[in-house]
Amino acid sequence: MRIKKYLSLLLALVFVVGLFPATVLADRFTDTEGHWAEEAIDRWSSYGVVKGKGDGTFDPDGVMTRAQAAQVFTNLLGLKSSAGAQSFSDVAADAWYYDAIAKASAAGVISGIGDGLMNPEGFVTREQFFVMFARAIGLKEQSTTSGPQADGSSWSTGYINALTDKGYVSGDGTGVNALANINRASVMSLLDKTISTYINSAGSHSLSNATGIILVAASDVTLSGTTNADIVITPAADGSTITFSGATVTGTLAVMADNVTIKIGGSSVPNIDKQGENITIDDGQNATPTPTQKPTGGG
Repeated sequence: MRIKKYLSLLLALVFVVGLFPATVLADRFTDTEGHWAEEAIDRWSSYGVVKGKGDGTFDPDGVMTRAQAAQVFTNLLGLKSSAGAQSFSDVAADAWYYDAIAKASAAGVISGIGDGLMNPEGFVTREQFFVMFARAIGLKEQSTTSGPQADGSSWSTGYINALTDKGYVSGDGTGVNALANINRASVMSLLDKTISTYINSAGSHSLSNATGIILVAASDVTLSGTTNADIVITPAADGSTITFSGATVTGTLAVMADNVTIKIGGSSVPNIDKQGENITIDDGQNATPTPTQKPTGGG
């Protein structure tokens, strides 16, 4: 009888734990309690976008490396394909970051430093990460901005202008401190500030009350509700169908996925930015495939 009682209690506990949202079940790190970015770190570690150092710590104030950045974007975007990836002489095939760099390179998010090198263990500057992030969410370069002025290299100015104009990156009267290295906590804070809704599972999801960016990193998703947020469909949706059901979207829908069908019959989605390849827009009357070319560049 006692064994049955314990089993019943155990099953009840498992059921209750299953009811908690993912953020409650985030990895707990010994060095993040009370840190200014604690909530952001907990949120994105719960999604599996970022992990700790393997010893129970997160090292929030540690500078992010280029390899770590590639892994963050691979996890965040749900990247699966490395077809067309660049080859780097300093990225060994047995390195822990080989797969992430190949996938992020193939997606056009990260590129080398020149001469066929990636410098995977090198630190990431703020401008480098800003450029990677802008590409990941499909922002186009801008020649001007109403936000803080870009204070980095000429190759990053257009992307930083786009980020500051959206309010995703802030600075002061002197710029955005573009040439400084970016630490792990600041990366988590940037994701948390900009991505209000993160969809990483198939099925039906509501868009209502979302602001900033709605990032869809899953296949076969149905979206409903009203939002003025921008929506990004990542390569995780490659080869699938994204359906808008009774939805009203006044922001921009950036489709980064390839070979995807966007069904908008009965919904209002007027601003569609097709950046992937072979995108079909099905408005309920006509299904028109559109071949497009992904952007490329340095950074």
